[in-house]
Amino acid sequence: MKRLGEILVENGIVTRKQLEEAVESQVIFGGKIGTNLVELGYISVNTLSVFLSLQHGVQLPPYSQIEDIPSEVISLIPKEMAKKHRVIPFKKENKTLHLIMEEPENLDAIDEISFLTGLKVKPYILPEILIRYLLERYYGIKRETRYILLTKREREEYLKPHAEKVEELPDKKEMLKTEELLSQEDFEKLYMQKPVPEVEEEIEVEIEEEFSPISLKEARALLDKIKNRDELGETVLKLAMNRFKRGCLFVLMKDKLIGWDGIGEGVNRQRFRRFVKNIDEMGTFRFVLQTKSHFVGKLSGIPAEFFEVIGGEPVTAFIIPVLFRGRVVNIFYGDGGKGTHSPTDVADLLIFFTGLAPAYERMIKERKVKI
Repeated sequence: MKRLGEILVENGIVTRKQLEEAVESQVIFGGKIGTNLVELGYISVNTLSVFLSLQHGVQLPPYSQIEDIPSEVISLIPKEMAKKHRVIPFKKENKTLHLIMEEPENLDAIDEISFLTGLKVKPYILPEILIRYLLERYYGIKRETRYILLTKREREEYLKPHAEKVEELPDKKEMLKTEELLSQEDFEKLYMQKPVPEVEEEIEVEIEEEFSPISLKEARALLDKIKNRDELGETVLKLAMNRFKRGCLFVLMKDKLIGWDGIGEGVNRQRFRRFVKNIDEMGTFRFVLQTKSHFVGKLSGIPAEFFEVIGGEPVTAFIIPVLFRGRVVNIFYGDGGKGTHSPTDVADLLIFFTGLAPAYERMIKERKVKI
C-alpha cells in the first residue's frame, strides 16, 4: 500500500516541500501525517478523508448515518475496546456491523470485534482528528488538547476553499465508489460547529507507567537511540526525576502552551495532558519564550489553574525552552514540590537540553527517508 504522503504528492494536492514540513511537525508534535498537514493548513479535513479512502480502499461513512448514531449500536462495542482500536460502530444491518476505523487493515481488531459481536465487520475510514472527536462524543473518551483545538479551529483556517477541495476532484470521487460523500457544508456542520454533548464526567483510572529516575549519563546515551517523540519525552522526565520532585513537559504550538506530560508529587497527569493556555497568559513561561533562555526563581503571572493541576505552588522553579532551528517547540518545567525551592545546580541540565535539537534532527532525517 502506498503511503498517504506519496499519494498526495502524486495527485498534486501537496508539494514535496510541504510534505517534508509535515514530517518535521509530526516528529516534534506527534500525530499522523494527515493531521499535521491539516494543522499546517495545506489540506482540509474533507480532502484528507477522501485520500485516506483512496489509500486504504474503503469507503467513507455516510454523513446521514453518523450524525446521530443510535445508542443500541454504540453499545455493541464496549468503551475500552473502542478506545483500544479507535473504532466507532454506526450501523447494524442484518448480520453486518458497519464500523469506522482509524486503521481498517487491522485484521486483529476486526476479528476481535467480529467474535465479540457475532457480526461480520464492514470497515470504513475517517482521519484521526474526526475519530477522536467521535470517540469523545459517543463514548466520553477524552481527546488530547491538540485534537480539541483542531476541531474547534475556525472553518476559514482549516476549511477554506483550497484548490484541492473535494468538489474539484470528481475523478477521485468515482474511484472511491462512496455512496454519499460529505459535502463541505456537511463537514462543517458535523465536525466544526456542533459541540460535544455534555456527558457525566467519569474518573478514568489509568495504570500509569512508573518512571524510574536515570542519570545524566544514561539520558545522554538514550538521546542517541530514541526513535520517536514519546521516547524523547520519557527520557526527559526520567532525568527530571533525578533532580526535581515534579517535572512537566509542554508543547508550544503557535500561541498555545499545551501540556504534553507531567510526573511527580501531586501532579494530576491526566489533567496536565489536557492543560492549555495562551502563552501570553502564562507569565514567566512567556518570558522564557521571549528570551529563549532558562529561568530559575520565583514565578509570576501564572494562573492558579496550573498550580491546581501540578499539586500546589512552589517557592521557586526551573524553566527551560527546547529550541529547534531557533524556534521554541517545547518548554520544560521542574521544581522541588509545593512550598519549596527548586534545585539550582542546573548547569549540566542546560547542556543536556541543547542535545534535544540534534535528536529531533536525527529523527526527522530518518523519517524523511521513508516518505
